[in-house]
Amino acid sequence: LRPDQQLLSVLPGSGWDNLINEERGLTIDRERYTLCRLSSDGKLLLPDDVFVENLRSSNIELTSDVFSHFTNYTSLTSYSMNTATDVKMNFASVSGDFSFEKEYIRKAENVNRGLTVRSQLRHRIYAVHQLPDSTLHPRFRNRLLDIAAHLEASNTTVLFNTSDARRDAITQGGEYTGKHFGALVDHIRAAYLADLIVRDYGTHTVTSVEAGAVIAKVDSLSGSSRLLTSSDRLQLRATASSAFMGFFKISTGASTSNVEQSVGFNLQTLSNCTHLTQRLGIN
Repeated sequence: LRPDQQLLSVLPGSGWDNLINEERGLTIDRERYTLCRLSSDGKLLLPDDVFVENLRSSNIELTSDVFSHFTNYTSLTSYSMNTATDVKMNFASVSGDFSFEKEYIRKAENVNRGLTVRSQLRHRIYAVHQLPDSTLHPRFRNRLLDIAAHLEASNTTVLFNTSDARRDAITQGGEYTGKHFGALVDHIRAAYLADLIVRDYGTHTVTSVEAGAVIAKVDSLSGSSRLLTSSDRLQLRATASSAFMGFFKISTGASTSNVEQSVGFNLQTLSNCTHLTQRLGIN
């Protein structure tokens, strides 16, 4: 590496547990640098199986959101992931999701009984994508091959597509022994190993990430904020954005006091709890 170059550590190619929003084991081999590829600006050394899109944007995005319930809260770093898992049956529907970020919001909401307001300043620099024909990580590949071997040994398609009547006849006739029993064991082992892959590598794999920085300020408001109308909540977002810029002493076209006066209430009088978060990801 030259003095003006660095390794990009914000990379796709890992497993992702969609139920708790946490990264899991590597699914592609992103530690190979045999091609010595560089980003378009020449600043970053890239692994063989990823490519980088330089967003070429100096714009910093400021957004504010109002959440009426913690279940509607979205993650700062995994917004595009489907953070809820639904299982629908004829007689019931089961859904759920969990993250430590959302758990904090839930606790604050239970204490303060009000709305949650989040303001964030986000700067996107690079978009990093995984190539479609990426090389699987050796450990992950071996796990998949183990499952494939057990499925092949069990002859799953033939054995478990047999009609119920035929399976009953085999069992009653005493023929469901030896080879058939071994095939059943291999099928069970394959299912067990598949469950272990979900445990160790998550429910999804990350194929694209964005590198940059984000700073967020989360306010948990008092119970009186529940009385705000829909129009008031829209104005609350403007107040939160202005207060966020004032908190970090960033100059804007309107002062916090002017905005609060125009909407008719002060964010500080409603806020019972404030939480600051920052995420950085270039090297």
